Amino acid sequence: MNRLVPALLGLALVGCSDGMATVDGTVTFNSEALSSAMIVLEPTDGKGPVSGANVEGGTFHIPKVLPGEKLVRIYASYPAGETVNIDNPREKNVRMEELLPDDWHTKSTRKITVVAPSTTETFAITGKDLRKTANKK
Repeated sequence: MNRLVPALLGLALVGCSDGMATVDGTVTFNSEALSSAMIVLEPTDGKGPVSGANVEGGTFHIPKVLPGEKLVRIYASYPAGETVNIDNPREKNVRMEELLPDDWHTKSTRKITVVAPSTTETFAITGKDLRKTANKK
């Protein structure tokens, strides 16, 4: 009897699940942890909500994701220089540009399958690091 109660309680807790998943993972760019970025998961069938989270220190955590196949988009921008503020020419605006290759965001075809209760993914992105040439423009 002592073992039966915890086992039944465990089954009851599993039965209370809302069917949603948590997606955790890491994102690197040229082997460095990516920060100040955003990851977005879009249902490939166009049904259901889009989910996303910030990427900080190379990690992300997205709660309450509807399970299924998702298109992955990762966005990261960097300060690429300054422009003149049209409203006040004495002020400068920071010009931000996309850091990652297009095939990780606007032209992404990368897919993952999200499974409840949790899914863990690692995204190792490689490409030209535009930050190194940003101030030479």
